[in-house]
Amino acid sequence: MTKTLLSENDVKKALGIKSFRNLSKDKVIEFVSLIPHMDKDIALAIVDKFPAFVDFASIAVKELKDLCNIALEKNEASQNEVMDSYRGILDSLDMILKKDDISQEEREFIVEKMIQVADKVSEKDTENKRFITGIVKTGVAFVGFVLTVGAAILGVNVRSKSIPVLK
Repeated sequence: MTKTLLSENDVKKALGIKSFRNLSKDKVIEFVSLIPHMDKDIALAIVDKFPAFVDFASIAVKELKDLCNIALEKNEASQNEVMDSYRGILDSLDMILKKDDISQEEREFIVEKMIQVADKVSEKDTENKRFITGIVKTGVAFVGFVLTVGAAILGVNVRSKSIPVLK
């Protein structure tokens, strides 16, 4: 394929920007998508203008991974504490239920309380699953961004946009 972007000015024009400083996330993705259609030396010269990008992406992925691990560990500890408390309540109610000297009304009341605790356990489990899903979605979105950048550097047009041909 013939390269259509032959200078830094061509690339700036294609991106609709005046400078490569402080590119927005969208413009970075768009820039990366254009790399396969640039002269190799021009692409490298432009990337050299923000060399910290690769370092930033690498550090950001590591930080995100660490934050996810910490959040999951704290979530697990919190989840275990709550579940242990619910188990304690259910065990106490079960011991009361096993007594011979309680009335049928008291038994029904205790069973109702046990059902309420079971409902709370179910709510907590659902809440926990939403939390984990949120962490996974955030991680996947960020890693997807980093992979998009990597794929584009390797020559994949990730935006599937038509490449501007300058006249």
